[in-house]
Amino acid sequence: MATPNSSSTDITLAKSGLDFTSALLNASNSSNPLVNGAIEVGQWLGREKLNRFELADCFSKAKGLAFPNDAGQQFCEKVKEGTIQNPLPHLFLVQSGTLGRMIVRDPWLCWIVSTSASLFQFHYETSFISNALCSFIMRKQHSREDLRHDFDLKYRPDRVQVKSVVDKIVSSVWLNVVNAGQRTISLPDELQSICPRGHLPTQHGRLRVVVSGKTVFEKNLGPLEREVEMRVARFCPSEGSCLEDDAVLAYKILEDLSGQIKHLESGTYDQTSELRPTSGIRQQLYHIPKPHPNESRVYKPSIQLLIKCTAQRMMRWLLQVPVVTQIDFATFGFQAIPGQSVKQPGMVISDVLSRIPAIINVMWGDAAKSTVVYAAVEDEVDNNTTSQSADVSMDDFDPGLEKDRALEELLPYFPILQDLLSEIKPSCLCPQCQSQEEHMENLLQPGCLRRIAYKEVMLLIAHAIADGLGCEDVSAIRDTDEIIEATAVVLLELCEGKKVIWDTWFSAAACVYLGCPFRHHIMDIESSGTTYAAIQYGNLSVIASWLDLTKELNTKQSFALITGKGTIGVARSRDDVQGTMQFQGIEETFAIIQTEHTEDTSSYINHFPKEELAQGSTLVLPEDHSSVNCDLLLVPAAENAYRFLFRVRSENHSRVVDPSDAIIRLARTVPSYDCKHKKPGDLRRSKLQQATFIYSFDEALGRWANIEGFYGLNKVGPPMLNVNVDRAMGEEYTKDVIHLSHVLDSFLKVNILLALGVNDALLLNDGSSCLSCVQAQAKSVTLPASQQDLGDDDQVTRTVINLDPALILTPARASGKRKAIDAPSGAQ
Repeated sequence: MATPNSSSTDITLAKSGLDFTSALLNASNSSNPLVNGAIEVGQWLGREKLNRFELADCFSKAKGLAFPNDAGQQFCEKVKEGTIQNPLPHLFLVQSGTLGRMIVRDPWLCWIVSTSASLFQFHYETSFISNALCSFIMRKQHSREDLRHDFDLKYRPDRVQVKSVVDKIVSSVWLNVVNAGQRTISLPDELQSICPRGHLPTQHGRLRVVVSGKTVFEKNLGPLEREVEMRVARFCPSEGSCLEDDAVLAYKILEDLSGQIKHLESGTYDQTSELRPTSGIRQQLYHIPKPHPNESRVYKPSIQLLIKCTAQRMMRWLLQVPVVTQIDFATFGFQAIPGQSVKQPGMVISDVLSRIPAIINVMWGDAAKSTVVYAAVEDEVDNNTTSQSADVSMDDFDPGLEKDRALEELLPYFPILQDLLSEIKPSCLCPQCQSQEEHMENLLQPGCLRRIAYKEVMLLIAHAIADGLGCEDVSAIRDTDEIIEATAVVLLELCEGKKVIWDTWFSAAACVYLGCPFRHHIMDIESSGTTYAAIQYGNLSVIASWLDLTKELNTKQSFALITGKGTIGVARSRDDVQGTMQFQGIEETFAIIQTEHTEDTSSYINHFPKEELAQGSTLVLPEDHSSVNCDLLLVPAAENAYRFLFRVRSENHSRVVDPSDAIIRLARTVPSYDCKHKKPGDLRRSKLQQATFIYSFDEALGRWANIEGFYGLNKVGPPMLNVNVDRAMGEEYTKDVIHLSHVLDSFLKVNILLALGVNDALLLNDGSSCLSCVQAQAKSVTLPASQQDLGDDDQVTRTVINLDPALILTPARASGKRKAIDAPSGAQ
């Protein structure tokens, strides 16, 4: 039995719990920037596994130690500019609230962001930048007599605590500021010419640079009472190392205070441990990182030319691979026929891409000696590696496949790569290349020149893929293993699986553009969504262009992405303030957003069957001007995984629809016919040649796409049509059943019904055919894979989507109609 004291305690705790809940809800809905900032800092500390005391200690030591000069202040202002972007309907991008971006608003701490970003222009290594900032902070905390060298600082307990926080801040600055494309002001040409690798400082005041007795630069960068004169012994060469064989990098720092010159510090640089300067800012397409010494044999001009020409010829071949309609997989993509020529008016991969990659038109020459790019492989290849058969499904591809094995599995398909490795082999001095034993031919060990060259070819192809999908530049990430894995999966899917799959190409392009991990999509119906719609990494995102259903979709140039700065989110209405919206975004650094399956409505269909129009009835097809409202819901699904729920609402129905099914339906071809005997009034008026179901958009939203097995991996299965059963006769309607939509007045409605008819034998009527011919033509439409194995007594769904002819006069349609895709050989 509870005592009075315990009951009182329970009541107090209950009240505290209610107060805490209210406070939490109020804080979440607060418009106060200080409250929101505190929440975001708390979230960041939780993600980075730091506590607030470590953060406060670091900030107290770093506060006010420096201030950005005029150029740095301009940079900070640009970082603070955070306009909300709306790249697609119902989808928003908001600047991230990570600490790397937030402290730029603090005038006492913003120097950390501007200094880090400046250093990232010439150094990629976050450890180097973090050490530089820590040394500066700690030297301000101790007298110069106590700390003569950085070594004295390295193992001090207070430095260890500061560095743990600075490491996280510097990484956050790179991920959310530098990698997102925010750059500091570049060095003037006069200073850049001194050393192209960037061994130069910036200054808040007057800066004068003298090299070998010549004043090469002098400018006011802040208050005139501060002046720095930098005297350099000689210019650095444009190529090679900055050091001569007998050179000693000595430095001396003097301070002039009121006419008294005082020695601050002097010494020499440790030449053996000096980092190779490499920029950490975003790079141009086809700029390949060079992690090896300049003197490496792989950087010989002849070898570099051979690498580039090999990648160029492979990409030219790749763009010409024919693609046809998919028949054995569910996600968005195409069946590929490598090794064959396209049959006009068929499509090739270049037709599917957003644009032609620039690599194919670069004038590098023609150093690649091989005349054969691709060779079909049947069962096994005698090169100490085994290839799967051509009809293997890449859904079984192991994402954990050893990268070396993946590279070796590609070699039999590409003689041009084999010739490249043969050309480079004599230049490599590793034991494998020097060995004459045949079984060691394809052992590409780390450090081998053949492996390095092979990886550079894969990187150039990866950049071309990103270029083809619409990326303008690339991340400066140095660890390229993820990118190489992505390229290997793309090529293996093409060569072994005979497929061009959106998820793989999109993820590969995102890996190059964002610098994020590569995630190969293996559809798991229990735990996964359907199609990759967006990927976010830090303060940068890529979004599938086909996600916009308000515009006409087209398989041509359908492999396209939209880039944007900010975290992905949606607008949700606030419960506490009516009529106001609140941003709901992704809080994780890295996230993949997939579309969600279409909601099943079979229960409604069974309870409320639809009446059919009997054969011989006169039909006057009405126009559909009903209203339709859509929004996006963002739902967490797993770690680093979210779902887009595309909710469509009409007058009587509200349903979650998979938007990717619209472009998938188009990839399976949607024919449109033109009859030559149509007369005025025939377009929408006709006698029905057989029993037909007529749907307004509102009715179609509630009744279409109810196929048994719809939620299987391939979204195919025997049809379950929504027809009345003649119970008196004891017989079911067993003919082809035609489903006609009203004349739709927007592409939004058309695309939604395309998504709902993803597995139907579907015909699109844009007013080019009379209603009588539409009924006849619908019977001739090629059956989808879900209905090609039906028995004689099974029913076949024939669906016709009618759209207003005025829609074809839009600029998107004026240039020409959809380009049809060839049906694969053997299809019925």
